[in-house]
Amino acid sequence: MAKTLTSDSLSAAFSICGADRHVNCVVDGDTFCFEGEKIRIADIDTPELSPPRCEAERIKGEAAKARLPLLNAGNF
Repeated sequence: MAKTLTSDSLSAAFSICGADRHVNCVVDGDTFCFEGEKIRIADIDTPELSPPRCEAERIKGEAAKARLPLLNAGNF
């Protein structure tokens, strides 16, 4: 039986999460919220931000978080 491929059609405009409602936003370098649901990306583990264990981890965690808005690049 032939397998039918389907295209992904979900997209959103992601920003960095703030203290307010988390709808479509980036939590940290490996977690984001989509339509209010928190999603952790499989097989990616970035330094923690809440709370970081040291200043070096905070800096690396912020750098990873700054890259995740690449979710805005297209459908997923």
